[in-house]
Amino acid sequence: MLYQPYAGITPSRDDSAYILALVPTIANGLAAITSANELLVVDRHSLSSTQTSFFDGAPNSANCLVSCDPQGQSLLCSGTNGTVATFDVRSQRKVSDFKVDRAVIALASSGPRVAVGTEFKNQQAIVSLWDVRQNKQIWQNAENNDEITTVSFHPSRHNILLAGGDDGLVSLFDSDISEEDDSLLQVINHGPIHKAGFLGDNRIFALSSDQNIAVHPVSSPGDEQDPEPTLIGDLRPLVPCQYVIDVLKSGEDYVIVTGTNTEGSRVDMVKLENAQAIDSRPRLETAVKHSIEPAHGEEVVRAVCIDDQTGTIFTAGEDSYIRASRPSTRAADATPTTTKTSKHKKASQGRYKPY
Repeated sequence: MLYQPYAGITPSRDDSAYILALVPTIANGLAAITSANELLVVDRHSLSSTQTSFFDGAPNSANCLVSCDPQGQSLLCSGTNGTVATFDVRSQRKVSDFKVDRAVIALASSGPRVAVGTEFKNQQAIVSLWDVRQNKQIWQNAENNDEITTVSFHPSRHNILLAGGDDGLVSLFDSDISEEDDSLLQVINHGPIHKAGFLGDNRIFALSSDQNIAVHPVSSPGDEQDPEPTLIGDLRPLVPCQYVIDVLKSGEDYVIVTGTNTEGSRVDMVKLENAQAIDSRPRLETAVKHSIEPAHGEEVVRAVCIDDQTGTIFTAGEDSYIRASRPSTRAADATPTTTKTSKHKKASQGRYKPY
């Protein structure tokens, strides 16, 4: 199915800023962080600049944004200065914050619990768990050999925490166990981790920075050795694409979201078939995919948000745009949107290099 952009906005006060992340919120909002150190919310129905709200107090060099709850009433934002701040969407105010002693690289939320993954500093990278009601650390594991690039909670057992890093490992921890060695439940060696997470209760995906993906069963306490994974391989020739943006849940399915910036600007969404069916091997459904074309010109797409209720897909990128796309059976159905030409940006913005 072809999707085409029908609306777009450059919400930042800095017209050269990258849009780094997107999170849906209450009241039809769509929150974003930018490389200009902004936390903002736009109206996802109109994408109008007159309905853009800016929040004061965003952490320096904001790099992670997640929702505190399924409705998107509160947001968590972190930065490379080690600050993790909670914001109330309705009042557009910072509610509280806490600080770790190094740059925060990865962030996840499950009710009042917040998981944090950090940079590698002083021979340590830390995975920690915090209670935002008290802004107090309640668990940590510092036995990690490189920067932690992703963290996530098990969908039903919220004491189980996943962390992946540049050392190539994806680790599962039981945060109810305080002893660091004993808290480690499972280790997967995959390659420098770009993204990793749970596919339902019983499977884990691991995506490396060279776009290789594998699906691993979650091991059981009685297993003498780790279960055999499904090695899907390099996604670039399989989709085909240039880089992988994310793995997202859409309805009951999981989709792999990829980007291509040459020979036509495009975002593809490919279903991961049998992602949760433990009696079947996962596979890519490449024969049927959803594609957004054109996407963000020559610029890298940083974030994708799927609105299942309206059938709208929001994308954000290094062209400073947030765009909304919807299904279209004919090219004439879509209203053309302005695409910025490639522009020079300061190196300090930390250009994403997905391939």
